[in-house]
Parts: sequence; structure tokens; C-alpha cells
Amino acid sequence: MTATATTALTTPRTSVRPLVKSGLIATVAASVATSVVAAVGHGAGISLDISGEAIPMFGSRS
Repeated sequence: MTATATTALTTPRTSVRPLVKSGLIATVAASVATSVVAAVGHGAGISLDISGEAIPMFGSRS
């Protein structure tokens, strides 16, 4: 009687969830930082104009 040993090659399973979570956190952080810098600049009297038109900070006002 002979015994045969077999080994299964397994690849490490990587999850995408940590990458998505990190990406979402980075996106929120960048959005908040951009808004804070714009608000501080606006409060200091710095114009947020491009080609003579103001960029609305929170949506567009008609």
C-alpha cells in the first residue's frame, strides 16, 4: 500500500473592502479639507473667481 501526498496550491485571497474603505476615507478628508480652505480664504477676503465668475461654495444660487 502506498500513500500519495498532494498539496493544493492556494493563492492568498485579497479583499477589496479595505481599499474601498481607505479610498472613501481619503475622499471625505479631501472634500472637507478643500471646503475648509475655501471657507477660510473666503473669510479672509480672498476671491474665489475664475474668469470673472464666482465659484459657488455650496451648490449654485440662481
